[in-house]
Amino acid sequence: MNTKHPMHSFCTKTGLMVCVRRLQADDARFMIDIFDHMGPESRYQRFGRTIGDVSRERVWQEAQEMTRLLAGGKNNGVIAFCALPGKGIQPLGAARYVRTTSREAEVSVSVRDDFQGMGIGTHLVRLLVEIARENGIDRLVGDTMSDNAPMLYIFERLPYTTQRIPEGNYHKIIIDLTSPHASFEIEEDLPRLVMA
Repeated sequence: MNTKHPMHSFCTKTGLMVCVRRLQADDARFMIDIFDHMGPESRYQRFGRTIGDVSRERVWQEAQEMTRLLAGGKNNGVIAFCALPGKGIQPLGAARYVRTTSREAEVSVSVRDDFQGMGIGTHLVRLLVEIARENGIDRLVGDTMSDNAPMLYIFERLPYTTQRIPEGNYHKIIIDLTSPHASFEIEEDLPRLVMA
């Protein structure tokens, strides 16, 4: 695991030091670990359906597919780690995008239950947005449950024009990366997140 040279590190609201690096094609095991640390409510909020007992084979296949999509450079993601006493370095959350067209991508975020509410999801999304901009993406889109207040808050706090379109139990989120909010100074509000 390459956490010696993270692309970004930050301290959570609770004082936890978190390192973030690019998601890699062989990170399926870390995605599974994050999934295993998400309870039924979090899984429902993330995947839009109840996910009960899923076979390990199915979980592994899905995680491999998620990370396989990173091959070829069209898609991207970030993953957060921290050192936990007695447990070593552990994955906390991940955010990724998958291109749907040459200029648009679908975004998704997962943070394990025991580390939600610490700002990890916010940092991951902000990093991912800057990576997307640098890779020529003009729009990020995503679906979130209408009652998923933390995700709606994260998207609304981005320094870009964001549309929230209600669609039944969901909201379609459209983030226009070509249209920064006038109230944000992008270079001041977002540290240089992607190192050369």
